[in-house]
Amino acid sequence: MRILLLYFILVPFQVFASSRHESSVGILSTSGNTDVSSVAVKHETGLDWDKDTLDVKAGFTRASNQGVETASLWDFGVTYGRKIGPRYSLTLGEFIEGNRFQNLLQRYSTDAGLRYEFEKGGWSAGAALGYRLSRENYPVGSSDFHLARVQVRGARAFTPEISLSALLEVLPNFTRTEAWQANSEVALVTQLNSVFSLKSDFRWRYYHAPPAGVRFRGDTALTTALVARF
Repeated sequence: MRILLLYFILVPFQVFASSRHESSVGILSTSGNTDVSSVAVKHETGLDWDKDTLDVKAGFTRASNQGVETASLWDFGVTYGRKIGPRYSLTLGEFIEGNRFQNLLQRYSTDAGLRYEFEKGGWSAGAALGYRLSRENYPVGSSDFHLARVQVRGARAFTPEISLSALLEVLPNFTRTEAWQANSEVALVTQLNSVFSLKSDFRWRYYHAPPAGVRFRGDTALTTALVARF
């Protein structure tokens, strides 16, 4: 509800803003001796006007093997930024995500922090530092956490058609110190034309103290998708 309220309050400003959009889809389907299917869909929309930015992101991933579901996760988030200098911005974000195989029905997160960004030559980089209030709902019960959020990212364009990016995010937990989290992503993008590109990304999600019933602390995903930017 908080995400939708923030989104609909700020969306009217898009008539005065420049916009950017990115959609991607990755699909795998086999039959016969091997019956595997997977789909990964993502979309990002960004609005920029004066000193303000609004970024909306959504994603869904599902996979099955021999008709048995093996992965099911989704996320949706809105981030608002206000520039306070050439390279600095104050940010406020609302996010919701779920991961069936991590026994996570929903995780609601509210972020507030400071972001730093710069570009030089073929490089672009950024860092963020902030606070997160998070509620996790499980099949039985829920937990509230206060966390710090530290994120660094970088990207390098090797040619006009090929670029590489990397991101690392660490979330120390003040409420339950052993329940810290970490996320990382490495992506290689090959531009096909002015609109379409191929993107291969590897993601790693780590939860040091996962919910009861979860076998592993970390999850990884390797996806190759067709991306459209417009």
